[in-house]
Amino acid sequence: SNFYFDQNINLNKSREKKGFEVYFGTWHSLINKYQFLEGSKSINFNSNFKHSNQFNSKQEFIALHVRRGDYISCKKTSRYHGNLENSYFIKSVNYIRNIYGDLPVLLFSDDYKWLNINLKEIIPNSIVFSSDSISPEEDLFYMTKARFFILSNSTFSWWAAFLSTKKNKFIIFPKYWFNKVKTTQKYIYKNWNYKII
Repeated sequence: SNFYFDQNINLNKSREKKGFEVYFGTWHSLINKYQFLEGSKSINFNSNFKHSNQFNSKQEFIALHVRRGDYISCKKTSRYHGNLENSYFIKSVNYIRNIYGDLPVLLFSDDYKWLNINLKEIIPNSIVFSSDSISPEEDLFYMTKARFFILSNSTFSWWAAFLSTKKNKFIIFPKYWFNKVKTTQKYIYKNWNYKII
């Protein structure tokens, strides 16, 4: 099926297209029902991003994503999803670097100020990529350029890892995908090389 994303989706028109599906929320738990040929998925944007001069995304790097937003601001959402401790991100960076070397870490989040205070200072060779001048679409686009991923318990970072066309990807998952619900194979694409921390 074709995957389509638009902030103004008209579901009635979408249903008329053959082979077209719209997924909401944590649908990725169904992904292993599908088989994707190598190189069959790609991500394209209509706009030209100007932010690439901050970092050469052709070199290898670790994409680390922190989901905050409604996980912090809404008590009900926070109780349901849970929030990851800084120690998860630090352990994950150390794990990847111990195996693959001192790779730079690009930090992505919907709360870039938090990244500067809480992770940038304690993760050497890291760059806060997200900012108020960068859209979520641009964050997603640059995350897909990574080969190494440290995911939050968030579909946003999951998508970045899935859409990356890099070979031999390595993905780190948090121990809990939802509060008190452990990350299982259900949430992990069958072809991924991964570690749960």
